[in-house]
Order: sequence, then structure tokens, then C-alpha cells
Amino acid sequence: MLAAKLLSLVTFLTFALLAYGLTNGERISRGMTPAKPRRLFEPTRVHVARQSDTPPSIGAKIAVVAAGSAPLPENVLAYVGPADDEIAEQFPTADTPTDPTQAALLSYSVNQPVTNIFTTDTDQTYYLSAMSMNSNLILSASNRNFAIIGFSDLASAVGAPPSTVLVGQFFSVESAIWTVLVASGQILPTWVNTDGSRPTISTLLADDSLYITANPSGARLTLGGGVAVDIYFVDF
Repeated sequence: MLAAKLLSLVTFLTFALLAYGLTNGERISRGMTPAKPRRLFEPTRVHVARQSDTPPSIGAKIAVVAAGSAPLPENVLAYVGPADDEIAEQFPTADTPTDPTQAALLSYSVNQPVTNIFTTDTDQTYYLSAMSMNSNLILSASNRNFAIIGFSDLASAVGAPPSTVLVGQFFSVESAIWTVLVASGQILPTWVNTDGSRPTISTLLADDSLYITANPSGARLTLGGGVAVDIYFVDF
């Protein structure tokens, strides 16, 4: 009796395994019912994929290193300091502390070629911006003009020339000027002049402030010094 049951069980399992790989046409030809359709959509799988789109730089520090240097702790010249809620509207230039514990925590809009970088550790959102007291600022390799990096409570549109809304003591402000290279964390600045031209931009560290310019050597003469730098999102 037991042997007969075991034989039946083995026969059933063998038949089931063989049937698992059959098409519905093959199943019907053998007098079997069609198989249930497999579930091709998994909401949890989509959720995981969406989570993986989040870059590691969200809520990260921005380190300043000499131009061409690797973004390593031993190469850091400074960090981008935080936007103070009490003074950002009056004195919005970004501090450059050397202590990583005093660095701002910043994020950016992902999957955009040019984007805003904004605070994640303040009650009000501030946008890392380039700004100038010149309401008609033109950055060009043929002049010594520059814009200082600071924080604005207004976000500019991508590709737009500088806004002329007063931010503290500054008149020309652009925030959507950053290209983030996700693989390395490097942040490349851009600038759109009031005439629509887009010069090649470099970043300078001078007198504990960050600047962008299209003429690094000329801007250094005006600023009385400074070094060319690169900036990176880092996790140290």
C-alpha cells in the first residue's frame, strides 16, 4: 500500500516537472489545462529601481580642491559652509571652512544636465548661486569680471540669464548653473550672460570665498590673488 502511494507521488511530481516547461499549446495537446499567466509586473521591483536612481551625493558636503587634484581628504583646501538662516538674506556669500564638521549639507535635482544645488540642513531652502553687484554682468575671457558663490532663497530657471532681484547686496543672481558628474561627484559651473552667451567658466578660491570667472588670470589680478579649484560632492 505504501509502495503504491510512493509510486503515485513520484509519478505526479515527474509529470508536474515536465509540464512546468510546456507551452500552453503543448499542454492542450496532452489534454491539460492552460497554465496561469506569469506575473510580469512587480511593484516592489520598480520601487527598488527608483530608489537606486538616488545619487549618493544627496545630503552631502562639497569639498574644494586645487584644480586637477583628486577629491581626497588630504587634498581638500576647504568646504562649502552652511547657509545661516539669520544672515543668508543680508550676507549670502558662502563661507569656506576647513573643518568638515562645519560644511553645509547640500543636494541637487537628479537626472538633469544643469541643475540647482540646495540646502538640506536649514529651515528655509537656499540655493547655491553665483551672484554679482553688477546688474548687467558679462563674464568673458576678454574682461576681468567674476561672480561670487553664495546662497539665494530664489531658484533661477535653467538656461536663463541672471535675475535682477536683489539678494542681500547683489543684483545679478543665477542658481541653476551646476552640472554634477555623478560618477565622480565633480560639480561644473556654467553661466549665461545677459546677452545669452555662455562662456567657459573656471572656479577660484580667493580670500576665503569662491568665485566663478571666464578669465581666471584676470580675475586673480582684480581679487589680489587666488587659486584655481575644482569642487566635488564628497562623503568625508
